[in-house]
Amino acid sequence: MYITYESPQWTIENRIIKKYSQPHKRIPTEIPKPNFLPSKLVRTYDMQVVPGNQVNEGYCALSYSWNQSGEINFDKTTGKSTRIDQGKHIIKRDYTPNINNHGNNQYSNNNNNPIEEWWHTFIINNDYFKSTKQKEKEKEQPKHVSYYVPFQDIIKHICHDFNIKYIWFDQMCINQNDQQEKHQEIQHMHRIYNNAYCTVALVPEFNLKVQDDTKKHNNNSHVDILMYDDAERKIHEESQWFKRLWTLEETVKSQELLFIGQNVHVWAQDTHPFKRVHTIFNKSSEELSLRHILFYAHMRTSTNDHDRVYALANLFPDIMQKLDIDYDQSLNDLIIRFYGLLAEKDITILFFGGHNEYKHIGRVKDTTTTRTNTTDNKYKVPIQQFNLPSWTSVHGEHIFIDDHITSTFTDYSISGRSMLVKCTGISNEQQSYRMENDTISSFTIQQEDIPPIPDNHHFWRLGITAQLFSNQPNHVATKAISLNTSYLDTKKIKNLNRISKTLCNLSNFMKINKKSLYWYTQEGTGVEQKQMISGTTSCSSSITEEGVHINEPASISFLLTEDIKFNTSAQYVILSGIPFKNHTESNRALSFKERNKNYYPVITKDSVDTNHYRAIGTCEIIHPDYLFSDCNNLSNPRTYLIQ
Repeated sequence: MYITYESPQWTIENRIIKKYSQPHKRIPTEIPKPNFLPSKLVRTYDMQVVPGNQVNEGYCALSYSWNQSGEINFDKTTGKSTRIDQGKHIIKRDYTPNINNHGNNQYSNNNNNPIEEWWHTFIINNDYFKSTKQKEKEKEQPKHVSYYVPFQDIIKHICHDFNIKYIWFDQMCINQNDQQEKHQEIQHMHRIYNNAYCTVALVPEFNLKVQDDTKKHNNNSHVDILMYDDAERKIHEESQWFKRLWTLEETVKSQELLFIGQNVHVWAQDTHPFKRVHTIFNKSSEELSLRHILFYAHMRTSTNDHDRVYALANLFPDIMQKLDIDYDQSLNDLIIRFYGLLAEKDITILFFGGHNEYKHIGRVKDTTTTRTNTTDNKYKVPIQQFNLPSWTSVHGEHIFIDDHITSTFTDYSISGRSMLVKCTGISNEQQSYRMENDTISSFTIQQEDIPPIPDNHHFWRLGITAQLFSNQPNHVATKAISLNTSYLDTKKIKNLNRISKTLCNLSNFMKINKKSLYWYTQEGTGVEQKQMISGTTSCSSSITEEGVHINEPASISFLLTEDIKFNTSAQYVILSGIPFKNHTESNRALSFKERNKNYYPVITKDSVDTNHYRAIGTCEIIHPDYLFSDCNNLSNPRTYLIQ
């Protein structure tokens, strides 16, 4: 694949786009020498490879997709790829008239002196200095000149525009035919990018469609939100760079990032309007959690499947030391070993749910057009091509919450494809929480099932009382559960369907009866519950004629890779002994809701005869301390085998 680079480029800076004759922010002429230098670097003025130990200043690194550096031929038999560059890359420059020989106009693309360039531009753009013949001639001239070059010349041109003296990139700095050198450099890849002054991310799909009226206002205009959305989509959903695993490592390890597209560039600190990509561009590897990294990694690919492991392992040096770089070893053994080490390092590998962002990132491009398919649900998740155990989130998506979700749980072990955890759990395994005559219609909510609203106060919320069983005979704990539904929400059929699904899901873990629906509203610091239907409410709270005064009810939401089946032979477990909680240093900065919210893994097995469980996602529980209190089964840990 061949790419196009335009110069000069638009710059995104403080939510404004600008265009200069050369980039406004360039690499300083003198940058300090880092503690580590690669074994080889490219001197950019003549594109010659020089030994790193002969360079006495800092360097930059290049992050790009090999697929966009030429024609890539992959040999499935050997697992090796070769690159052929026929010089079909395009550099597109603005025509810049140069005044020479006392006023004779000559079109040139070489303006190396900034003062001279400014003076020439001033004269050329000022009609006072132009004859009628010159004006007519300019109208006939094209606005741009394009010429074909090899990939190295694209890099040379970028380095010239951004004042980069030395750059590292693998095609020139690693002998791809020398396996020993290649393996050695792979082990140092994280150091190469971590010590670079700046990493240039080459994303040719990234371009701005600037409107003509924008250009008329001094090449300076606020970026329209739709323009941002379009630019972000091209990075996030369409670019080859965002889909490659090696570029993930290069991004995370870099000190500073400069994104260069076809006709626009932006520094990482100015990507804040790009909500989906801003987090990874502006956090170090120490700040990014395992689940953040896996969120991105599972949607990325590598030319060689072994590199899926090696590229990721470089983000975890302690894990990399435990792996052998051997492209001839069994891929299945390598990848299972790697994920096992990840799980041993961080149990939040279990913190995942169903596909959400992946539906956008993985959209399948319609081969009959140049546009990405947005009308159907076709999307691809690259990690699913590997036969991985469920606890790796192979069928899910790690939950992307920008906070400090961690867990202190440690009573687990990994052996091959198996994860063995010993903890408490809430399940329907000991006894069914459904009554014998329960059917799916028992939890289907119609408008007539909603209790009458106490008054027209719009703060009323819908809840239900439920019973949690324990392992002890005849012991039942009655709890108030919020359905996160307001009075106005119940007027919509789609919300009634959502309530029905919630009740059906809850019935796998607790006894539910839709006749126990009630309205509640916050009153001061507590909650007033009003039972507006016949029947009694069993609750360890003060009961008055006005209703039941209780603490804030619990709330349970499921984030799963598959729907919970209404099938008593299937067994579901909420692993209540493995809480994922926000451990922000300043807990006071969190809202009351966030301080009282935990996440818990959910596992299932199809029948009693099955000897292992599958991890199918996470549930969010608000006020878990209230929900789990008086449930004696939570004091009796069990061992669960998850595969």
